[in-house]
Amino acid sequence: MKEAAKRAPRDPAVWANLAGIELDLGRRDEAEASARQALAVDDRHAPAWYQLALALEPAGRVLEALDAASRAAGIAPDEAAFAGFKA
Repeated sequence: MKEAAKRAPRDPAVWANLAGIELDLGRRDEAEASARQALAVDDRHAPAWYQLALALEPAGRVLEALDAASRAAGIAPDEAAFAGFKA
């Protein structure tokens, strides 16, 4: 997936997907960086906000996580997972 990010550095979906994989591997710092990279490309990319929330919450950064989750839910209100985030 990192190769995909190198090949498509302006695709927020690639960065958000990479963040998800990094979260699955327990690499929260890397997941936060990847989610932030996605948001640098497109700050209206709801999955990136959600991945950022998931990366921040376990580190005790609850207010930041709730803000990120709220942004995801505001951008994609029909996406139940974004609205269901609980820190």
